[in-house]
Order: sequence, then structure tokens, then C-alpha cells
Amino acid sequence: MTKTVLFYDNVNFNRRSAATTLAVADCRTLIPKNEKEFMDILKLSKFDLLVYPIEYHEVVLRMSKQNLHAATILLSQSKIKELHRYFSKEHSTNILAKGKDGQLNPRELVTTVRKIFNQDIFGVKHYVNYGTESEVYHIRDSDQRSEYIDTVREFCNRFHLRTSTIQSVELFCEELLMNAIYDAPRDSDGNELYGRISRKDRVILKPRDAARMEFACDGEKLVVSVSDPFGGITWEVVQRYLARCFSGNRKIANLSDGGGAGLGLYFCFTAANSFIINVHPDKRSEFIGIFDLTSSPRDRNRLYSSLHFFSTEQGSEKALAKELITAS
Repeated sequence: MTKTVLFYDNVNFNRRSAATTLAVADCRTLIPKNEKEFMDILKLSKFDLLVYPIEYHEVVLRMSKQNLHAATILLSQSKIKELHRYFSKEHSTNILAKGKDGQLNPRELVTTVRKIFNQDIFGVKHYVNYGTESEVYHIRDSDQRSEYIDTVREFCNRFHLRTSTIQSVELFCEELLMNAIYDAPRDSDGNELYGRISRKDRVILKPRDAARMEFACDGEKLVVSVSDPFGGITWEVVQRYLARCFSGNRKIANLSDGGGAGLGLYFCFTAANSFIINVHPDKRSEFIGIFDLTSSPRDRNRLYSSLHFFSTEQGSEKALAKELITAS
């Protein structure tokens, strides 16, 4: 069944391109021409997805009496430090940043919409060009962690990536492999297995508990994925820790509950240009980093960074999706 999307933005280019972009995702799109028309449609129509500027969010919540049933993408040009307050807002499921010129990235929008509606959320395939091959490894032994990071480094060197990019990739992989081996594993009752032991102690996971690492490069971006078979991370945990980090209270975030969250989430977010979290509760958690290869290191640090959270949890007919894209 075709989904209905209500899209409004005050940038003419974004309104024009949204019709084509969302048609690619097989969506019926309602695109108001002005604020009044947007508010009128909001009152009278039903839709599966809302896309609108973040400054309208509180108004929309009041109009709906905080009873929004549709997924929501909020459009923003706010800095990180200005966005942490939105983490605690009811139903702020997606925050999608515009570029410096106020324009949205059409591919990023259509990928997000497809993942919301289709529930096909896992894998690097969503973020690389069609036909790009990936490499996959399974990690059980904590003492072999550095060997797998060396493998990623060698992969990066084959594509002649900059040293600064490789260093960011190494940091990203180190944090997430530590999480997958020490923090994520749980017993059948949900109790952590290795979260309290020293990271210098060796851990050998059972084959069914092994971490999975996947990476690919299409010449424009490098995409790295690390996943575990436990699915313990939640949006509430991500929300709580990143809100603290963004507000400057980073010491409080140096914890490891909720499937290995904590300051490591912040490090991963700042290391990559985009940070995606995919979850099938109690079954699988996947953390993906996208590293832009088309800009200089100086320009790359000025680009907008993004955070996505997708879950297959069946609270409604759609997958939950939470996305934050902010300026670095």
C-alpha cells in the first residue's frame, strides 16, 4: 500500500525536490505551499509520515495533543549544542539537517523514508552505490581485536584514504568492537556477561555470540558496520547519553548500561560523518559509520554530521526511526 507523506519546508528548492524524491520511495506526497496551508492539512488529513522544520515541532505536538501516530522527520540547521533539548521531546523521532545553503540531501531523505516504511534496516547496502562489494568478518576473541582493525586499515590503504580518515575509522572500530565483545553480551535473563571485567582480560565469545564487522567503499564514502546478536541498545539509552554529551556533561555519560552505551557513543558520533544505529530488540544491534571521502579533512570537519536510530520493534505497522543530523 502506498504511504502518504506530509512534507513542508520554507525552502522552495526542498519543496520542489521532495515530490520527486519521495516518489522514488513510492510515496504519495502532500506538499503545502505555505505555513497556513501546512497547518490546515495537518488538522484535516491523515498521513504515515510527517516532515517539517524543527521550529514547528512544539506547535504540532500541541495541535495533536502529543498523540502523533505518524513517524516524524524534523528539518534543522541547528548546531549540536542547540539540539540536545529536543532529545527529550515526545515523538522527535528524526532530526534531519539541511546543508549550509538550506538544502536537503535527496538521497539521505529517500534512504531514511525507505527504512522507516520497509523495515529493511540492516547492512551497509543502504549507504553505498549499487554493486559495491563489502567484506565481512566475525570476531570472537578480544585479543584479536587489533588484528581486525589492522584489516580495516589495510582496506583503507587500498583506496588511498587520508591518514586522518583512517585514524577516525580505527577509533570507530575500536570503540564498537569493545562494545560488541564486552558490553553487549547478555545471558538468557538479560544479565551482562563481561561488562564488569577489565578490558585487558581476554574474552572468547561463543560462535553464536560473535561480533560481526562489515565494511565497503564506493569511492565516495567508506561505510563500516559492527553488530552484535543481542539487540540490547535502546533509543532511550542513546537519547540520555548523547543529550548529556551534547550539553557538555560528558563525565556522567561514561557508563556502560543499556547494551554498552556511554561516552563511546559520543566518540563514534564525532569520528564519523554519519552514525546509524539499527536494532532488532533482543536479537541484533548494528552500528554503522559513514566516512565522507569527497572533501578535504578541513571541509569534512565542517560538514553536517548525522545520527540515525532505527528499530524493528512492532509498536505499530512501521519501524520506529529516530534520526539526528547536525552540524559538526
